[in-house]
Amino acid sequence: MNIFIDFDGTITKTDTTDSLLEKFAKDDFNQVEQDWVCGRISSKECMQTQYAMIRGMEHEIRDELEHIEIDPGFIDFCKLMQNRAKLIIVSDGIDYPIEYLLKKHGLLSIPYYSNHLSFLKEGVAISFPFEVKQCTSKCGLCKCHIFHEQQFNDAGKSILIGNGKSDVCVAHQVDFVFAKEYLLTYCQQHQIRHSEFNDFWDLINLFK
Repeated sequence: MNIFIDFDGTITKTDTTDSLLEKFAKDDFNQVEQDWVCGRISSKECMQTQYAMIRGMEHEIRDELEHIEIDPGFIDFCKLMQNRAKLIIVSDGIDYPIEYLLKKHGLLSIPYYSNHLSFLKEGVAISFPFEVKQCTSKCGLCKCHIFHEQQFNDAGKSILIGNGKSDVCVAHQVDFVFAKEYLLTYCQQHQIRHSEFNDFWDLINLFK
């Protein structure tokens, strides 16, 4: 069984991109966000524009990530599923916070797929190693592509755990969805097999 897990707002209690923008962005990133919400730009374009506004050094960004909390039940969920399923993190966010927080909590053995952050002399740049031009969600990382790649190698049951807009495409592909927030509403509106969850303690109780 493959369990695909979103990162920002699912594993973490807050969105790491939002936290970094609020701390280090030098321009109005909220207007860019609104353009994305309204559909005027894609997720990829939104992230490229917003990350170009960041002027933090690597050590400053690292210090900010120290304040990011993960869901208090996530570590125990990983332990519970260790010999029962393959956990795969799929994020349309960036790799630096994912790697930093997984390492901090001793979870670097979990594979993850995301967009890539590079540090420049001044600021940062973002690239998209898992971009698929045909992605219907127009995300920097196509979660459907990762899903099909993983399922080709292991054609067992598949589950998605998520909360946001970047999860909606792959929600149609998996066998079952655990959803909250935006993704929950989407699943309800599109008759996708799902169950609501608030945190990983809920999931632990369901999988016990």
